[in-house]
Amino acid sequence: MDQLRLGFVGTVSCGKSSVINKLFGIDVGDISPLPGSTKEAKIFAHPSVEGLQIADLPGLGDINSAITDIAKDAFADLDLIVNILNADGGVGDLEIENMKLIKETRKPFIVCLNKIDLIGEDEHDELKTVTMEQLGVGEDKIILTAFDPDEAVTSAMIGADLLNIWIVGTLNDEGKRLLYLKGLHKKVDDEFEKESFFKKSIKLAGKFPFIPDAIALYY
Repeated sequence: MDQLRLGFVGTVSCGKSSVINKLFGIDVGDISPLPGSTKEAKIFAHPSVEGLQIADLPGLGDINSAITDIAKDAFADLDLIVNILNADGGVGDLEIENMKLIKETRKPFIVCLNKIDLIGEDEHDELKTVTMEQLGVGEDKIILTAFDPDEAVTSAMIGADLLNIWIVGTLNDEGKRLLYLKGLHKKVDDEFEKESFFKKSIKLAGKFPFIPDAIALYY
């Protein structure tokens, strides 16, 4: 059965490993990746959702100073992309380069402006606006997050619920298209075309168990 692959991308010190660990209970440093993983992409099985893979990709600048074919292939294999940026580091050439490649995949993506707890709350709106302009994305494509916050600021994660909602919503809204792109379009017939995705997902349940609900995405 084909797998859906949810990819996390980010440059050094963006907090990507913490995001994956907090959301899915996957310690990318301790858990062995699945066969087929490379230094450009570490692939892990979701701990509770069969058929959903989690991909840990470094930013292009961490792989090579040039845009290599290998890096492009790694991005092209993703079905959904979460781009993690370090709010405290700002947007530089590497972040812009990564964003350009992500857009070229034409896959659903979201930008997490991470470690937002390190930025004064009164600066959040301005930082979000500036980042949107630098990356050329709309407000619906960026959320403020902190998955391993400074306890002196807050003990609770910031934005984790919003990221989870985006993942679940995208799997639902884009489900049929993603299945088509994965070569499963023969499974989607006229009967499914006439029904809501909720009813479709019930009929697909057994055949494609990787379509999760909001709770199942958490470890």
